[in-house]
Amino acid sequence: MLDELKSNRLSVVLIEGNDPSSGAKIRVAEGYNPEWYSQLAEDISSRYNYIKRRKRSSYKNKTGGSIRKRVTAALERISTGNDKNYTGNKFSYDRGLRELIRDRLLDGYDIYVEGYFYHSMPPVEEVVAHFG
Repeated sequence: MLDELKSNRLSVVLIEGNDPSSGAKIRVAEGYNPEWYSQLAEDISSRYNYIKRRKRSSYKNKTGGSIRKRVTAALERISTGNDKNYTGNKFSYDRGLRELIRDRLLDGYDIYVEGYFYHSMPPVEEVVAHFG
């Protein structure tokens, strides 16, 4: 997942519109985020917006960086085994990603390349047997 996140990111380019004489441009996605990351980022953003609406102006964004940076750091901690202790808010990304990894291993998942379905990965039988 870490390699997938590092090698795939959303990139948008401008191309000529339908009427070149107007000078209008159209935004077109050239590269895409991994599907699992897009869903995770959407969930995090919606939770942040909910908190922001409830607390109004008294709420300050204390996330300390972009979602991508935090997810990358959490995946690096998980891959090196440095995510063992997670309490409080600091390691909530680690906990959420661990749950996502577990679900992908138990249920399988689809892989998308540049926004298009590529192939399915089946559940890992050893993991299913262990947690069965």
